[in-house]
Amino acid sequence: MPALEAVKLWDTFMERVEPVVKINFKWTLAHLKPAVANEEKWNALDDGERVLILSTRLLAAVTLTNKECLKRFGRTRALLMNECRMRCDIAFSKMNLLAIDSIATLKAFCFYIKANIDVLSSRSLSSLIALISRSAEQLGIHRDGTVLGLSPIETEERRRLWWQLQHLELILSLKNGVTPLSFGTAWDVRLPLNIEDEDLDPSSKSAPKERTGLTSFAYTCFTYFIMEKQRGFRRFAQAKQIAAGEGSLLGCLSPAMVDGMESSLNEHFLQYCDPTNPLHTLLQISARAVVNILRLRKYHDAKLQSARGDDQANIDHFNTCMQAMRYQVVSYANPLLHKFRWLAEASFVWYALIGILVDMSSLTDVTMIQSAWSLLSELYAVADQLTDMSEDRRTSHAAKSVIATWYECRQKPGLTDMEKPEFVSQLEEILTETEGIIIEDTNDKDAPMSSLLDFGQGRTGEDDLQPFGFEFADIDWAFWDSIS
Repeated sequence: MPALEAVKLWDTFMERVEPVVKINFKWTLAHLKPAVANEEKWNALDDGERVLILSTRLLAAVTLTNKECLKRFGRTRALLMNECRMRCDIAFSKMNLLAIDSIATLKAFCFYIKANIDVLSSRSLSSLIALISRSAEQLGIHRDGTVLGLSPIETEERRRLWWQLQHLELILSLKNGVTPLSFGTAWDVRLPLNIEDEDLDPSSKSAPKERTGLTSFAYTCFTYFIMEKQRGFRRFAQAKQIAAGEGSLLGCLSPAMVDGMESSLNEHFLQYCDPTNPLHTLLQISARAVVNILRLRKYHDAKLQSARGDDQANIDHFNTCMQAMRYQVVSYANPLLHKFRWLAEASFVWYALIGILVDMSSLTDVTMIQSAWSLLSELYAVADQLTDMSEDRRTSHAAKSVIATWYECRQKPGLTDMEKPEFVSQLEEILTETEGIIIEDTNDKDAPMSSLLDFGQGRTGEDDLQPFGFEFADIDWAFWDSIS
């Protein structure tokens, strides 16, 4: 990769990723930066440090839009990501992944997995994170540094890394519907301190005092704080299940526990937020969204036990899904959050979108249905990813569900004269165009692979770029069709 492009990707990483995924100290990044565009310094790095830089490039590419990639790099986002992923895969394939002994390599895998979480197979990535976590345990990272007698700097570095691994494992476990291997077990790693990197003194044997208020580490600290609370939920649920014979973890999420989570977030984070600081604004929205999702889990459980489609349980579920989409709209529309837009895309609550569509089928309240279509119009106006059918097949499935739900709603009393939202007509046009091209290309044996890749149909053609042989992941839309 040309030096100028490498520098651009590094700068993008520092602007868009590093503030929200802080697993490297400032001096670590300062050590790596000169090697980004200098071959001599690059060759002086060890394998772990080189692959760490390569993984930052991949994650940086993920945060860019297609227009930004064309303007800055002269090629599409898909091509840039494929190139960066290929370089990572080649570097990883030269390592002994069964015996990783480098913290830099573990950090690189964190960025690699985060970059590919919606691109490659969830099952493959789940196996990979299990492998990485076991390697981390072999290095003792699952034990707190204070127990091992390590310095404050070593302790903080290992804490940040271990909690990031748990974060990724939890995400992938939820995507695969399996129990996390490490999340609920008896490791003793404490949360990283709420400090700035410069608070750590290499010559000191004692940890610095935590700061009051928000630091540059605030968003990452918030992410780990949420996980620690969820870990407490899980331990409580396991004890409760043993005592009462319950089979669902949802039983532990009582309203009091969710309210307690909200109070803790207010106390430790939200009271200090400055609305003019983009990172603080992101934290505010994310915190409210997390609490809303926890409540949605409870309402989903109640909805499944409901006998009627328009009772209070279903209305509560619908309203909570609506609130989840409102948070998404704000995340996309707020100009302060432009550089973190990739996070809104990566954490898009697909379940809530589908939940709104499914619930509308059983609702009879005209006002509620109209408000849902107004909100969906706002969402599709600001979320470009929902009209881009070229990379993520979930967008086309969601579009089909939106269109089908619209025509179903038109049959309800009081809605027969409702004007079709402009975005529904736009989705119909996009689907007609893209599906027509897909059919034409897939029937043409001589069609170039590039045209197939543009529409997400030639993913197997990427195997040459992926020594790991990962496959494209998809959501189980048949399940949603069956319950609607």
